[in-house]
Amino acid sequence: MIAVERPGLSTAVQDLGRPGFRAAGVPPGGAMDAYAARAANRLVGNPDGAALLELTLAGPTLRFETRARVAWVGGDVEAAIDGRPAAGERSHDLAAGARLELGRARGGARAWLAVAGGVDVATCLGSRATDLAAGFGGLAGRALVAGDLLAVGCAAPTPPRALAPELLRELARRELRVLAGPDAFELDAQGLPAALAGDLRVSARSDRRGVRFERAAPARGGGGELRSQGVLFGTIQLPPAGEPIALGVDAPVTGGYPWVAQVIEADRGRLAHFPPRALVRFAAVEWATAVEATQRLERLLEAAVEEIRS
Repeated sequence: MIAVERPGLSTAVQDLGRPGFRAAGVPPGGAMDAYAARAANRLVGNPDGAALLELTLAGPTLRFETRARVAWVGGDVEAAIDGRPAAGERSHDLAAGARLELGRARGGARAWLAVAGGVDVATCLGSRATDLAAGFGGLAGRALVAGDLLAVGCAAPTPPRALAPELLRELARRELRVLAGPDAFELDAQGLPAALAGDLRVSARSDRRGVRFERAAPARGGGGELRSQGVLFGTIQLPPAGEPIALGVDAPVTGGYPWVAQVIEADRGRLAHFPPRALVRFAAVEWATAVEATQRLERLLEAAVEEIRS
């Protein structure tokens, strides 16, 4: 059992989401960076889809009532175990009664904390993920609060593990590669919609439903709303005000703004890592490049977990 002493800014139970319910209006949800979540789970010997905790900007303080193995990935999070500094991207063995403090995310917006055995909450539509916007799944459909108790599943022993540097470098890249969307217009010489050219700044109004981008002089809007169409995680829409929105994992499944670009699958998870006011640059790519990027990231993940030899 895990006792929540301090919940952090916004910490919630997530897994790899609930695909297959878009026709009913339910977004897939789940961890906003599935690759980082999968890496965290592999560090503690869990299946990729085990439930874990996603923290935003500042993490929780947790007390473990029994022995546990934990690992967190992302955010360069300030962390301490029983008051002693601890590093992320590797597994840690905790004694019964240990306290884990996860503080400010110094190098991003989110991180994922896995516990061997997985966080054990009830499933809803086949997933333990929390839909914070709709208020279901996870623990009572909400972020954690002080006093919450989280059950943990059974786990087999595993050796200590760490992530290889190459995967960490890939997850930390800030450029977002995109494909032109069905409503793209005014493409530049590199095939990038004019609204995405140059550096854009992440708005403080961003959340799991969408990452909003600002610029000193907003681009021309897309001519108002269109007839609603199905949209995806990573769809970039251009509202009339001319400041793009990249849809997140909890975004509605349909939208009526022009769909000017689509973040490729390998880069969608990076949307989770941009803190407010971060500068982001987009790059247009072809379909073959997008496919190869996903295949490369999968290869890196397969080779990323290394045993720590004493």
